[in-house]
Amino acid sequence: MASPPIFIPDITQTYSKEQLIVPPHYKEDISAVLIPSGLIKNRVEKLTREIYSEYYNKKPHFLYVLEGAFKFFSDIQHFYMELQSSDPAAGPFSFGSVSVSSYKDDKSTGNIEITVSPKLKKISGREVVIIEDIVDSGKTITGYTKPNKEKVPGLLQELEKYKPSSIKVVSLLLKRNSESNGFVPDFIGFSIPNAFVVGYGLDYNEHLRDINHICTISLLGEQKYKDI
Repeated sequence: MASPPIFIPDITQTYSKEQLIVPPHYKEDISAVLIPSGLIKNRVEKLTREIYSEYYNKKPHFLYVLEGAFKFFSDIQHFYMELQSSDPAAGPFSFGSVSVSSYKDDKSTGNIEITVSPKLKKISGREVVIIEDIVDSGKTITGYTKPNKEKVPGLLQELEKYKPSSIKVVSLLLKRNSESNGFVPDFIGFSIPNAFVVGYGLDYNEHLRDINHICTISLLGEQKYKDI
């Protein structure tokens, strides 16, 4: 059973970047640390135990979303394999990736770009677990309808074409966004305020992924890495 997400309060309650280890070349690019790396790791380990229990001997296929969820999935994989190594009855798992994009700068473009591999044919009849870094509006996962009534499919619709036996979603972050379509992942690490965050794989125009903490970006950082 999935535990409720850890609730991260409003953006006024953060950690100073002077209190934690932050790469010197990024200190001016972030305004504060929202979730420290130690808390992230502990929560990811807990989520992994819950996922392991949910899919015990079911041979799940993990599908992580590029590029943002790579770090999150790497840690899930590490903890999952640790559990397997001490469990003689453990079953195997497999994994792959899918490319999904809808952001430019700190705004969603409203255009969902999904790139799937022909290898996804192997998920037919499988228990699929999508690994996401963040669920914001929810549209990337579920799709949406344009004002002209045209339906734009999301990741779930694209994967359902391959006829998996089930699909569940694991997201490190769920943003409290007033524009959310109401989609809630099956497993959630943290509930965060409506702020643009970077680090632990999350980027701003392909920058700032390699910070161990989850941070809020500074105005200087936005200007430096703005995609013009």
